Amino acid sequence: QYTAVRGTAYADRFDVDVWATGDGSRDPVAREFEAVIVGGGFAGMIAAGKLREHGMAADQICIVERGSDFGGTWYWNRY
Repeated sequence: QYTAVRGTAYADRFDVDVWATGDGSRDPVAREFEAVIVGGGFAGMIAAGKLREHGMAADQICIVERGSDFGGTWYWNRY
């Protein structure tokens, strides 16, 4: 019923951000935050906005996103 795709050229193409202008490399971030949000999609951006509404400073919020930009599903699925 299911087909294994690990290690195949089909699966490997999902490991590359085709929308990125570079290779995505950067220096590690070594600082502390009050909040770390995993995912820069709709829910992640809303969560950050709600934290700001409740008084958290913007420099105390870190959104971690796998893609080179925010948007979640809308970032990856462009038509």
